[in-house]
Amino acid sequence: MEGPMRYKQLRNYANRRNTHVRRVRHLRDRFNPLEEYDDEAFRLRFRPRKDSVSDLEKILAKDLEHQTRRGLPLTPIQQVLIALRFYETGTFQRVIGDLFGVSVFAACRVIHKLERQICVAH
Repeated sequence: MEGPMRYKQLRNYANRRNTHVRRVRHLRDRFNPLEEYDDEAFRLRFRPRKDSVSDLEKILAKDLEHQTRRGLPLTPIQQVLIALRFYETGTFQRVIGDLFGVSVFAACRVIHKLERQICVAH
């Protein structure tokens, strides 16, 4: 038996026995523009060069770490790329979310978090 039903059965058993069942997290590969695009194609889509984006990610990495254990956390570089793509295109957050495989809420949260961190860094 697989999936949520199996987890519920284990959780119920653990509750009766006062033990904890740890749920296995399944991470999926997300779209990574740094690997997918060459330098010119990357600049056309995000504006700054790849090394500039990497530098920005290093500056903001500690502040951009995902704090919760829910869902599939985004790495700092993914967060930076989501925000840069939004700034570059001026498109809807839903389109950005679809491109990176995240929800509209996650894209919105990432964009606002990056804006706050950039303002604080200046």
